[in-house]
Amino acid sequence: MRTRFAPSPTGELHLGGLRTALYSYCLGRKTPSSRFFLRIEDTDVARTVPGAKERLMQVLKQCGLEWDEPMVQQSTRLPEYKKVADVLISKNKAYRCFCSKERLDRLRSAQAGESQQTRYDGKCSHLTAAEADSRAGQGEPFTVRMKSLMTGETIVKDEIVGTVKFSNAVAMDDQILLKQDGWPTYHLAAIVDDHEMEITHVVRGEEWLPSTPKHLALYEMMGWTAPRFAHLPLLLTPDGKKLSKRSPMGASVESLLEKGYLPSALLNFVVLLGWSPHAATGSSTSNIIFYDKKEIVDKFSLENVTRGAAVVDEERLGWINAMHIREAIKRGKGDSNYETISSLVRKECSQMPTYNEAKMERMLDALKERMRFPMDFVRLGSHFFHQDCELNPIPKDVVEGKDLSIKVLDTAIQMLSNNIDSRGELESLHTKMGIRKRDVLNTLRWALTGQAVGAPIPDTVRVMDPGEAVYRLQRARDVLGKGP
Repeated sequence: MRTRFAPSPTGELHLGGLRTALYSYCLGRKTPSSRFFLRIEDTDVARTVPGAKERLMQVLKQCGLEWDEPMVQQSTRLPEYKKVADVLISKNKAYRCFCSKERLDRLRSAQAGESQQTRYDGKCSHLTAAEADSRAGQGEPFTVRMKSLMTGETIVKDEIVGTVKFSNAVAMDDQILLKQDGWPTYHLAAIVDDHEMEITHVVRGEEWLPSTPKHLALYEMMGWTAPRFAHLPLLLTPDGKKLSKRSPMGASVESLLEKGYLPSALLNFVVLLGWSPHAATGSSTSNIIFYDKKEIVDKFSLENVTRGAAVVDEERLGWINAMHIREAIKRGKGDSNYETISSLVRKECSQMPTYNEAKMERMLDALKERMRFPMDFVRLGSHFFHQDCELNPIPKDVVEGKDLSIKVLDTAIQMLSNNIDSRGELESLHTKMGIRKRDVLNTLRWALTGQAVGAPIPDTVRVMDPGEAVYRLQRARDVLGKGP
């Protein structure tokens, strides 16, 4: 199989584009001979955004979707498109159209006013070759339009949607292939490039399905073999609306990465937007986790892509991200996600008073079950690198039960002073003292971290250097002892 991802550099890459890229990548990695290509479709000069191409390529690389061979850029291939347009004219499959913008605007307005389908009326299709050559030779501007068959029907056999029949009277139009400035439209450039790149499978959004009859007609006009088409279902918000840039999950992939979603988590989330290895059985995809891209590639198939729209759920993505963080910490050094997380934490915490690499690694392990984003480690774990972390305000239950809290601290101090390895027993200290578990844990957590939530107490103590836990407990004991 030979696939391609062909975005336009008119903005940022969003989840829908990432899904298209991932599905195409999976097909292009199925066998040793399969290939995946990147093509930049930048023929719409007016809408091209400076720097968008470079950012798009960078995001694909961050997500591990590397392409084979150099990237193809349509703006460098204008002579190829003109050559094909000329061939179509010579075959009487296309023609030059000299109609002005003003005439076309009047035509569309008249058709719309009569509730007709807006399309070109074929006025210039009746010009002889000599007439068209003469007018073009005199410098009269023109576009090149395909000469469409307006009768009968076109059958599209889609890999996802299935067989779809289109009435040519409705679906076809004398579509512009080459604009007055010599630049091709999508309809010409994409077909020429897919043919020359020997693309076997075209994966794209379902909004392109109505244009497929025109594309199949072009393949037939040129005598080329058409690729297989797979049109992906829409992405919806949880309330059933089409996903847009204005919705929370409609943000660019770049911004989602900056927010702290790991590349592997995004791929895991995106691949399940309409596909499941268990689709045939109707099983839920909510708990499917793929930690490795290779596993996604091995299991993915177009056969299990559903026809219905997929719901983009931010809560679900957050849960997947948390699972990938846990797995990254378990795998440790050498894992790309682990390196991403540790690098961020190191950058934020390396200037703190008691920072060291060993403590950071212990902190990551202690907090991994509670994190959704890498920066959560900094937000909830920076106290590990501040031995004199802020202890105010003192929790209400610790103050109200001050005498009991002091007794808890004294017992813990004595236990750890005698044997630092007894820290595992702190979890069951309430049993030994015959008091409520929460009274013990709330007091110890406040004393050790200055926070109301965090890792289990034994794990918290394990992060600290020997004697540090005792120091913190004694400090908290002194604070309580001085209180009213």
